[in-house]
Amino acid sequence: MSIDIPQLRELRPDLVNIAQFLGSYLRQLHDLLDPRHSPVLAYINRDATSNSSFLDSQLLWNNFEGFIKKQRFRVEQRYSTEWKHLLNSRQILELTQYLPLDATSLCTFQRSNEQYPSYLHGDLNEDHLLILPENDSETELINKRWKPLSVIDFGDSMLGDRHYDFVAIYVSTFRCNKSLM
Repeated sequence: MSIDIPQLRELRPDLVNIAQFLGSYLRQLHDLLDPRHSPVLAYINRDATSNSSFLDSQLLWNNFEGFIKKQRFRVEQRYSTEWKHLLNSRQILELTQYLPLDATSLCTFQRSNEQYPSYLHGDLNEDHLLILPENDSETELINKRWKPLSVIDFGDSMLGDRHYDFVAIYVSTFRCNKSLM
């Protein structure tokens, strides 16, 4: 027995529960590699000087910027086919104009403040949320209360700007509903 998120969209309280779950889950996920929040990294980096560290944040940002640069050039084609049912042509055009041609400008603040990139899921959409019914005694799936249990499929995980994970959630899972973000 299962239900898809599209059916759940009609049940506002369940979507709010999912939004709250994802907010908490992503905060923990994104902080995994932040030495201020990760006791493991704080221990690993305890003897590092400001010029050397177990994880070179500048190199990690370079990798993420390279990934974003590739994504930028694929965005119009990708979203006009894969997310055609989610975005209209005006939104696709706005998305291509929103992303800068030079991806380095996206990470300038983080680099200048020597922040570590966050651990990202990389493909967090409705297909990668594990949700279960709260009570199995109800017979109709649509009338059940649903609760989020976990996030699955970390095959596209990477290090980068924590905001990257919110794009797919906003567009795919919450269908651009700002009140759920």
